Amino acid sequence: MTAWLSFIKERLPLASYALIVGGFVMTAKAVMQTPWTWKLLIPFVGLLFFFIELRLMDELKDYSKDVVAHPQRPLPRGLVSVAAMKKVVNAGLIVMWAFAGLSFLLNGASAITYALIVLYLYLMYKEFFVGESLANKPFLYACTHQIIIVLLLVYAAASLNPEAIHSDLAYLAGFVILGCFFTYEVARKMDPKAHPILKTYLSVYGRKGVAVILIFLQLVSWIAAILMKEQVVLFGLIAGSALLLLSWFAFMTNEAKFKLVETAGTLCLLISLYVIPLSLWLTRG
Repeated sequence: MTAWLSFIKERLPLASYALIVGGFVMTAKAVMQTPWTWKLLIPFVGLLFFFIELRLMDELKDYSKDVVAHPQRPLPRGLVSVAAMKKVVNAGLIVMWAFAGLSFLLNGASAITYALIVLYLYLMYKEFFVGESLANKPFLYACTHQIIIVLLLVYAAASLNPEAIHSDLAYLAGFVILGCFFTYEVARKMDPKAHPILKTYLSVYGRKGVAVILIFLQLVSWIAAILMKEQVVLFGLIAGSALLLLSWFAFMTNEAKFKLVETAGTLCLLISLYVIPLSLWLTRG
């Protein structure tokens, strides 16, 4: 038990997950204009299961690389065994499938979307049964993994109102978050001294390639915000992009400042998670 508590402390940032999940739920509530109710706990728990299970799966998938690049992490140093982690991951999948089944008590739309999330998560875990071919193409690999962000928002919204699966606003909100979540995924892997085995965006695509990717991802969020016709959302995203741009200039001047890009990417993500409920609260009360 002590080993698992140490693992949680080192590799499962539950407070950060709660902040992220809270943003999904608050955005879903705002988009569907539902009242404050205990039902908000349902998507919160469901999404928290998702992010915890995703982290555990990534620990397993990254094990061979971590042995070389991050030997101080729990699995490579033997704090928790690979066999034990596999058992926990399998148990987590069972719990999530059970949660999908129980969601039918709420509504069918919620249950179906959550079942799709669990199925897609399993395919991600198995790398879509195409082995290393995706791993050699970081951007394509990330695209296949990040697109689930939209479904997470739709699920949260469907848990509060089953009509969400037919709501353009719910999907657009999902793409607002997707662009910034993906931005964070890229921005947090900017260490120029990262081990080559990690195949970071920077090592594969270079500075110019990463800059193009970041611009594209920010445009995804901007376009979704424009289609939502929510000016506050767009202005918030532009502010996040400005911070990202400043951090990028600092990084271009001095590679030792790569952490600034990660910080800016984190702020972009937080803005995307909470700017929609803020915007709708300001404009609709």
